[in-house]
Amino acid sequence: MKAKVTNRWVPLLGLAIVLSIAGCVPTPTVLPTATAVPTPTEAPQDGVLTMGSWRSDDIDQMLRILARFNELYPHISIKYDIAYQPDYDTPLLAQLQGRTGPDLFYLRSFAGSRLLFEQGYLELLDDLPGLKENFTPEIRAPWADR
Repeated sequence: MKAKVTNRWVPLLGLAIVLSIAGCVPTPTVLPTATAVPTPTEAPQDGVLTMGSWRSDDIDQMLRILARFNELYPHISIKYDIAYQPDYDTPLLAQLQGRTGPDLFYLRSFAGSRLLFEQGYLELLDDLPGLKENFTPEIRAPWADR
């Protein structure tokens, strides 16, 4: 059985996924590199995370992104789970409230994610290394707290 991955990886991958979704934002000209990732203070542990989404159109792209992530972090596996439901938000909120939700998940931009933030299901990433250097305020705006 694999150990659960600590939370320090979740925001970084979550941001990379959110900002890399095809059609949602333009591709930045300078992508964050592996050197922007904080060095863990303890040895990495094997772990499996689940990632939820409603976007079945993104399966091929996400599998490529996750394969690249896995090259950089071979001790972390991510299972991409598509919710084939017309309403993604209500089941996601129910899963989060029941503590059965995915470790990572797609967000709706602007007000669509506000409820999840206000209920404490999202973490601020304002101080994430490389965020402001690699993504303009306009690209970050749909997911900004302010």
